[in-house]
Amino acid sequence: MGWNESAQKIVSGEAKIKDVCKPCNNGPLSDLDSYGKRFLTNAGVFIENFLLERRTVQYEYSSLLRWLLKISFNSARASRNKPKVLERYKAFILNGEDEARVLNEVFLFAGLVKPARFSNKEVEDYSDQLPISEDGLSNPFFVRLSWVPESSKSYIIRSVVIGGLVFHLMVFERELKIGFRRVHSRRWLKANKGMKLMSSSKSVITLNQTNRSFLDYINMQLMRENHFEAANKLLTRGLK
Repeated sequence: MGWNESAQKIVSGEAKIKDVCKPCNNGPLSDLDSYGKRFLTNAGVFIENFLLERRTVQYEYSSLLRWLLKISFNSARASRNKPKVLERYKAFILNGEDEARVLNEVFLFAGLVKPARFSNKEVEDYSDQLPISEDGLSNPFFVRLSWVPESSKSYIIRSVVIGGLVFHLMVFERELKIGFRRVHSRRWLKANKGMKLMSSSKSVITLNQTNRSFLDYINMQLMRENHFEAANKLLTRGLK
């Protein structure tokens, strides 16, 4: 189940996404997908109910950024939602071309999705549709890729949520100076408590729980169909 931007409706099944480069699927793109799977496996996100407040993860920055740009670009094309913004990074996605420029244009933030806390009544109502701990906490595995509503003309934000991990890709216009970009990246960190700016010169980061739960991120797109009805009702009721 997913949200189709062009149709403005929920559709059953995942969108069929043409890759960045069809002939490359068995080459560099396959390698990127393999890296993404290893990264997520090592990060420990493939669990039904992610409740950790802190998690240390290892990463190779260029590969991680290329993979996140790849899945974001494919998602944007499938939903016909601003794909041209990311199209200029096709060469970087495929072979890491012009890496220095891309690292100055795209800032990568990461954090952990906060579990939602349910009342006793809500646990009773939704325990057959959502994984809920004995303490009434729920953070089901789901995937969401979307643009973050942002009024700035200088940059756009792409959000990628995979299980308990959330990434924000801050994509700046090319002509902006690095000082301007750094100022706005710091402002973004202040506005999004718990998120951290990932460094291209490091390979390990300890991520903290953010102030947003899966209900905040889900909006109208939840990949697991058996979770959607319960989550949608909870969203309507404004539960955090």
